[in-house]
Amino acid sequence: MRLPARALIGFLVFLVPGPGSAASDARAIEEPKPRIVAVGDVHGSPDAFSRVLRAAGLVDETGNWIGGNAILVQTGDLTDRGPGVREVLDLMRDLERSAAEDGGQVVSLLGNHEVYNLIGLYDYQSTPLAVFGEIAAAFRNSESEKTRKRTYKQWSSWAKEYSACAVVNKVDWMARNPLGFVEYQEAMSPRGEYGRWLRARKIVVNIQGTLFLHGGLSPELPNMEVRSLDSINAKAAAELEQFDRDRELLEKQGVIARYATLSEVHCAVAYELKALGEGVLDGLATLRRERLEEVQNRLPSGENWLLLDPRGPVWFRGYAKWSDEEAETGLATVFGTFGGARVVVGHTPQPGAIVARFDQRVFLIDTAMAYPESKGRAAALEIRGDVISTIDEGGRVSLTGPEPANPITGSNGHGENATELTEAGATSSLERNWLAEDGSPLPFVDDAAVLDFLKTARVVEKARIGKGVTRARILVLEKDGIRARAAFHDVDVTKKRHRTKAGLVTNFRDSYLNNVAAYELGRLLGVTNLTPTTLRKVGGARGSIQLWVEKAIDEAQRRERGLDEAMSVRSRRRIADMWVFDNLINNIDRNQGNMLHDSRGEFWMIDHTRSFIGFSRLPSPAKMRRCSRELLAAIRSLDEDQTRERLRPYLSSFEIKSLFARREKLLGYLDERIAAQGESSFLFSYADVDDAVTVSYEADDIPASADDS
Repeated sequence: MRLPARALIGFLVFLVPGPGSAASDARAIEEPKPRIVAVGDVHGSPDAFSRVLRAAGLVDETGNWIGGNAILVQTGDLTDRGPGVREVLDLMRDLERSAAEDGGQVVSLLGNHEVYNLIGLYDYQSTPLAVFGEIAAAFRNSESEKTRKRTYKQWSSWAKEYSACAVVNKVDWMARNPLGFVEYQEAMSPRGEYGRWLRARKIVVNIQGTLFLHGGLSPELPNMEVRSLDSINAKAAAELEQFDRDRELLEKQGVIARYATLSEVHCAVAYELKALGEGVLDGLATLRRERLEEVQNRLPSGENWLLLDPRGPVWFRGYAKWSDEEAETGLATVFGTFGGARVVVGHTPQPGAIVARFDQRVFLIDTAMAYPESKGRAAALEIRGDVISTIDEGGRVSLTGPEPANPITGSNGHGENATELTEAGATSSLERNWLAEDGSPLPFVDDAAVLDFLKTARVVEKARIGKGVTRARILVLEKDGIRARAAFHDVDVTKKRHRTKAGLVTNFRDSYLNNVAAYELGRLLGVTNLTPTTLRKVGGARGSIQLWVEKAIDEAQRRERGLDEAMSVRSRRRIADMWVFDNLINNIDRNQGNMLHDSRGEFWMIDHTRSFIGFSRLPSPAKMRRCSRELLAAIRSLDEDQTRERLRPYLSSFEIKSLFARREKLLGYLDERIAAQGESSFLFSYADVDDAVTVSYEADDIPASADDS
């Protein structure tokens, strides 16, 4: 007898065990949740990535998926830094398909470097031109030479009309667009196979109660009107989609060339708006100006884009820097807002080892696999229910017991020895635990927090600094119960000729703007012993404001107290790098008063108002007696587009041009010294603790005080 359909459905439902039944419990035991394997930043390193996938039992020797129902999560930054970007992307896409066929799952998330590639922002510091050439080579075809010539012709035609935005010549353009790079950019476009795939990736996911993403979820996100994982993913997708539409519109209107870099897009829109002016226009011109203004307000920046904001999910570094106290309140907000019980992130390198923090509620899994020379190696985090382990080629280790030391900070996660990670990477360890006047630590997790405080805190006290010729003032700032001191410079003097004790200086400039320019350039180069500096108005005067280095003595006081032997090798190395940096920025006023040594033995450079004077000769080449490998590499790979964009608010075009002219002379001089002294004698590394060679200097090397002529 055939049962009616409705009766048949009721009969089947009756046979299915309910959620509280014994049969349901038995099935839950028989079918445990799939294991999760998470891998951090790959950065174009297919061999290292494949090795850890094999160690985790996810793929066989030929790269085929053998992980069954396992879930592989990759937390972003597949691209840049290493040459094998295409191979890595192909591997991820293949695994995504083959895992699904076998009952498994591959989750690939976006990191900041994927975002860079999707919006035309190329990081030549972490990825030198030579590496971009290797990345591009994988996309080269028989038509690449013709394609590049055709693209250059289009770009040069645009450059004639937008000359202020075309900051490179033909030789530089060709160097930055090696054969295959045009094809690479097309592949990353909304039309390209990799671009389409990447744009469909999420930023953050919750799998079995664990949150996975690249940078981290800042507790400030709810205040930025982002209060759910879905809203994060939707906002990120909308930002990329809108920029793609804006780029297409600007290209059709001839405002930008095809494959324009992000800096060219910003500049061209500003240039076009300036050309339209602010006067009364006819209807069409007015409409064009309004639309361009709308586009300009939407263009990617750290101020209006979740994907570029330092507090955003692909950039936030707080989990690597928080103290236990900060984590208690921060994680309560994060998990209370976004759910989950633990969070797994990459982005902040932990060379060679996955790090668990805050009672295993946070896992840092970027093990710097792309940098074996810096002790990086491939490793994965495995989650099997409540059992969490690390996996590498040496096997599986359970993460139980005390938290391992953080390889970056050297601490166990309690913030005693925090390290600032700059845009150019952690070139050397430096304590950046800022102090209040009474010596107590200030609650700033990074430079961004300091800069925000300097810009927005209330000025409660002012006083003149008792030395120096720029008549700087010391301010006491207060905000939200935080009280700290800062130095304020408003000097702004320009002279065609100015006589100093060292001689006549042409195109002389003594300006607060140079303080900020030096700090911003230092960030690009990974120079970490420059105190956070920004612009601010105080009492109607515009100037630079710089966090005060508390509990410090200057170089003159150090010498007076006979503390030569107490100076660490690291401080001597920093002084050696100081001379290289000073020659690059043309600092004509380095003296014992603007060299500081704090109570922990760290060395700091302050007061750069008399820098960036517009000529190309090196001011004091003989003082460059050694140089760190980190600083030399950063200077070699300093990107002109990025530097111009960063320094344009503070320096003239002539001063920026002179900066790069000095860079060429500086690199030539350093190469000569390396050849003459030998590489091992002239160069050193902050990571090389066995390098006992120090740099000596005599008292007359450094003027006792500022030039007051």
